[in-house]
Order: sequence, then C-alpha cells, then structure tokens
Amino acid sequence: MSSPRGTGGAVMTRVSPASRSLWRRLARRCVPTAANASFWSAIARSCARRILAVGIRTAQDMTTASFWQTLRVRYWTRQPFWFTDQEGVTLRLYPDDCLNTILHTKRHFDDPSLLGVMRELLPSARVVIDVGANYGQFTVFAAHRLAGRGHVHSFEPATYTFGRLSENVARLGDLAAGVHLNRSAVGQAPGQAVLYEFPNRHSAWNSLSPHEMWAFEKRIQPCRSEDVPVVSLDQYCAEQRIEHIDVLKIDVEGFELDVLRGCRRLVQEGRIVHLVFEISVRPLRGAGHTADELLGEVAASGFDVRYIRPGGSLEPVTGAGFVVPDFGNYLATLRTAR
Repeated sequence: MSSPRGTGGAVMTRVSPASRSLWRRLARRCVPTAANASFWSAIARSCARRILAVGIRTAQDMTTASFWQTLRVRYWTRQPFWFTDQEGVTLRLYPDDCLNTILHTKRHFDDPSLLGVMRELLPSARVVIDVGANYGQFTVFAAHRLAGRGHVHSFEPATYTFGRLSENVARLGDLAAGVHLNRSAVGQAPGQAVLYEFPNRHSAWNSLSPHEMWAFEKRIQPCRSEDVPVVSLDQYCAEQRIEHIDVLKIDVEGFELDVLRGCRRLVQEGRIVHLVFEISVRPLRGAGHTADELLGEVAASGFDVRYIRPGGSLEPVTGAGFVVPDFGNYLATLRTAR
C-alpha cells in the first residue's frame, strides 16, 4: 500500500476542528498567566518541597555507615550475605533488599513493639502459626523463643519469597526440625488464587488484590502475578491434628478477615489463645474491607482486642477516642484466657 503523497511514508491522521479547538484551549491554560499564577505557584512550591525533602534525606543517609554498606553491596560486591539483627534473628540479605533500613535499624522486623509483646508470650507457647511469613522474619524469631519446645507452622505462597524463607529456616540448625513450611496462601476455603507480587524489596506487600502502595512519595505497584494454592486453617489443623494454637500471627495485606473466617471452627471452640494481626488501611481497602469491620469481627469472635502502640503499651480499641492508624499491629486475646 502506498503512503499519502508528501508524508514521507507516514500515514496522516485527520483532526476534527472540534478536537483542534479543544487542544488549543488546553494549551492556553497550561501557559502561566496572571489568571492562573496561584495554581502554578502551588505546583512550584510542591515540587520544591519534594526535591528539598529528598535532598535532605539523602544528605542525612550519607552520614550513616549503613548508607555506604548498602552502596557497597548493591553496586560493588553484588553478593548476598548473612546478617544477625539485635533480636538475634539471622537472615540472608540480597542486594535488592531494603538494605539501608535493615542495616541502619539493625532489625529485620518492621515493628519492634510487636516483638516486645511476643517476647512475653512465646516462651510458654507450644504451637505458633505464622500466616504471611515472607522471608521468615517472625518465623525465625519465634523458633528461637520456642527453643525446640514447640512448633512453628509457616505459610508463604510466593515462589521466590518461599525460597528465601526456606533458605533462612535451614540455617536454624536443630531448631529447623520444629518449623513446618507451607508454600500456600491461607484463606476462607481451600482452592486457588492469584497472588500479586511487588518488587523483591517490597515483597512484604504481596497480596491477593492488586492494590498499590507508596514508599518515599513514590507509587509502587505489583510487577508480576502467579497462581497459588489456598488452604483454610480449619482444614490444615484437622489434617495436622492441631487442636490448640497459642499464637496465630496474620499478615496478609488486607485479607485478614478471609483467614479468620477460614478458622471458624477453631475460633468457635476456643482453640486459639492469642491472635496477632496487622491493619494496613490501603491494602485492606483494596480487598474490599474496612478496619472497623475487621476489628468488629475479631471482637465478636470472643477476643479482647488491643492496639500495640509504639513503645509496646497496649491500648483497648474500644476505648474512648481510639482512632485506627493507617498502619498498626494488634493483639487479640481470648476472653476466657485472660
């Protein structure tokens, strides 16, 4: 097919007069004038604030040893390494992990207040279930606290993340015998689901819904997906002959209610003593739920629910003036167990 004459091989597109007029009006509005000066001034101030914030944060980071360690690993050695944090948890870190944060805080787990609460509960526990184990941050911590006297059952559905989890548990030595790994999601009923996965350094945000997240004023979206098996805890515990759970930890980015509804028998029979769960408002909204809905259902299931405040103190969620933060961890205790 020959091209229209005078186009140099390109096909010309006819633009209607109405479309041409629209684009002209839009172009005029985009040109700074006295009429829209306040708009452009606000845009300029916002951009300046963001640039300044990034500059200050980078300058502050450059004064820390962790910043230079991160550069060395990420751009020079390009090799994974084992790192033991201040809780005694040893995990293998990779160049594309959030190295600066981990090395600077000397923590693998993002909420030290929750670990403080767990230090009191785990020594007497015999069965711990970790739903949403990620790389094993909580699983390894719990295995050390149980010290071979109990069992940790961990669930992580993503292929890559499960590989990292397996690698970290294998390094536990004799303690690894008490850790049972399951490459599956946990939900309301057995079946299959699509798991939406974020870049590796944000793998803790992997979810059964394709929500977006934000980090350092940058929007982060899932970059891949895979089909994963789903089990319910009622089914799993029946198969494994587990009749009592001391601590059930749930971190599933918005699907906490599905996990809870999948262990209805265990809950109704009072077989779960402590429930630890996260509320992150954005993924919870992406899953079609609200924080009030989740907190209400946990309380209606026979638990006293308390928010784990920064610093480790516990605040009842039924207290006057309690406001659900955008992110937080909660401890729910069976009423008959207190």
